[in-house]
Amino acid sequence: MSERLVELIFSGVFVLALIVLACVAPSHLATSVVIVFAILFDGYVFGRHLFPHTNKIMPSVFGIIVILALQSILQTIWYYAGWKLGYQSDAVTLAVGIGMMQGYVYAARSKQQEASDPSPSLRATHHPAKPGPASPGTFLSLLALIPAVLATFFVLTSALAAATNVSIRTPWPLMAPGTLAAIALIFLCSFLVAWRKGSMVVTTIITSLAILSVTLIAPLLYKIGYGFDGFLHRASENILLQTGYLVPKPPYYIGQYVLVTWLARLFRTSIHLFDIFLVPLLAGLIPWTFGDKETGRGYRIAGITLLLPLGLFVATTPQAFAYILGLIAVSLALQTRYVLRATCYVLLPPLLIALWSTITHPLAGLPFLGATLLVLLVERRMLRWGIVAASIVSVPLAFFINSARGGARILWNLQPLFSFSTYLHFLDRLFLFPPTHVALWADWAACVAFLFPLAVFVLSIIACVKHKHRSLWFAFLLLGIGLAFAGAILKTSGEFSFLIDYERGNYADRLFVIAQLMLLFPALHGLSWFLERGLKKSFILTMALLLLLSGWQAANAYLALPRHDATIVGHGWSVGQADRDTVRWIEKDATGKHYTVLANQSVSAAAVEAFGFKRYAGDVFYYPLPTGGPLYEIFLRVTSHEPTREAIQEAARLGKSNLVYVVLNAYWSNVEQTGELLDSIADKSEALHGNRIYRFDVSTSTKR
Repeated sequence: MSERLVELIFSGVFVLALIVLACVAPSHLATSVVIVFAILFDGYVFGRHLFPHTNKIMPSVFGIIVILALQSILQTIWYYAGWKLGYQSDAVTLAVGIGMMQGYVYAARSKQQEASDPSPSLRATHHPAKPGPASPGTFLSLLALIPAVLATFFVLTSALAAATNVSIRTPWPLMAPGTLAAIALIFLCSFLVAWRKGSMVVTTIITSLAILSVTLIAPLLYKIGYGFDGFLHRASENILLQTGYLVPKPPYYIGQYVLVTWLARLFRTSIHLFDIFLVPLLAGLIPWTFGDKETGRGYRIAGITLLLPLGLFVATTPQAFAYILGLIAVSLALQTRYVLRATCYVLLPPLLIALWSTITHPLAGLPFLGATLLVLLVERRMLRWGIVAASIVSVPLAFFINSARGGARILWNLQPLFSFSTYLHFLDRLFLFPPTHVALWADWAACVAFLFPLAVFVLSIIACVKHKHRSLWFAFLLLGIGLAFAGAILKTSGEFSFLIDYERGNYADRLFVIAQLMLLFPALHGLSWFLERGLKKSFILTMALLLLLSGWQAANAYLALPRHDATIVGHGWSVGQADRDTVRWIEKDATGKHYTVLANQSVSAAAVEAFGFKRYAGDVFYYPLPTGGPLYEIFLRVTSHEPTREAIQEAARLGKSNLVYVVLNAYWSNVEQTGELLDSIADKSEALHGNRIYRFDVSTSTKR
């Protein structure tokens, strides 16, 4: 009996078992056990066929990711078809996904057997790995792995020891002294291994540790949760987990939601753990999708931590999840490009993962889907430039269509695009060096933040000039420049009136981030070319360069999390236990009556965590969400200027309630003065763990 027949028999048994269990006992523990074994077995099988060119450790992991990508896409179709997501959909979509992948592998295998002799061009470009003697740097590789592991352990245990449920605006003062030096040491170990031509596997392991030592700080240190958006997404995921539906159906985000809720059902636990660690852990997989076999070194792999904006991956949001999926899709497409004619197995996986990124968040997924197609079809010149153009306009066009259909309302004004001063303004911002504050570390971090996109751009140009695949990297350079230009157009001509003033540039800024991520791929080749020559100089210059790069990496890690130093004032306070207690006190004090709350976004996030999306008055949530909504504007008016009963009554009308609460956090600016003014017009006040709560009853109060 052939090995392929054995694979088909076992997969068929799993598919049949899943279909039967979906009909008979979808929520039984046996269904979860079968799902786990089916994913592990078929992940191994598909990994062997779909990723024969990757490191021996990773094919099964990539095979599992492909299965999850296809299942998530099928779950998304199931969801938008109006069917309930739950145990039954988990089993059915997995069975269908495994069946589809087995059919694809069978068809691809048949096609491969027909083409018995690869073309001459393939033989020139595709060189199977040949076993050879152990690398002379093997001992150094293992030696460098020890301090890297110890440094990672130090950083993560430091984050655990500093874990807090108090509102903070930066985690760095809580971390143990030497944390940034330890992060720099991990990076330095990966570069030393690459420099001495050590093990590529060890280089990749250490690079993953360098990323994880940064991305895992936030989920370990912030006990309640990091950021703001994550609370809203977890509330939506909880609703989807409990009911199987979300009403109204969001046009995006569902690619993450179906995965997190599926994991929660599979392992019979809450979504919190899976959600907060999803992106930070998955970021450690990025180096494994890159290879550096052309030079025989690991500079491209080790350089990922230098050129990857790590701040994108410290918290789980659909945007960040879509970034990671997009990076993995493009990277796998690049890895498989030179075996594409040898086996057509490799065509589907990058496209599936890129499509998963798109359904998770189109703003990120559409450009990455275009970049994946660009890699696979780069040799077709006319199609290549069409894909670049379509990828550049995809996001602004999606915004325009969504706005025209009555979605998020955007006011378009194209007149500034024809003004020369507009472009001068962008050039001023581009070349305006950050002011110094005579604070060495803070100034260095600000300098790195300023030079970061410029370094990526310059290294991309080097790749276009020096690398043998210039046409591909030139296409990526144009794609990155085009996306940045599209972001500038969106920032200049689109007014996101549904957002608060200081958030209206966020969507355009995300296009700048995506442009930088696109340039990451050629920039890594440019960095590799630069280091190949720079590290061949004298020993002193080599050590100076390595120390400089280590300092760069330490600053990159520092910039990944909120900061409060001589160069920047941190305003992003985290959700604290006081916020949790405040929203519960308000709920108890209202005694079942409808109420409206004026508070900052941390308190609103705590309310969503505690009570979900409990009440809407028309389109107005009873807490200030979104922060660009009318309730938040009233909150800023009440707490930034002299508060009045008229403003409170306006909030009561919007929230359709007689009770209105105003919450002032202990860290709010002018809290004493504002508190006294609010106390003079409030019906009742309460102090709770530093927060001040003011109660207004517009139906009975005689205060003015």
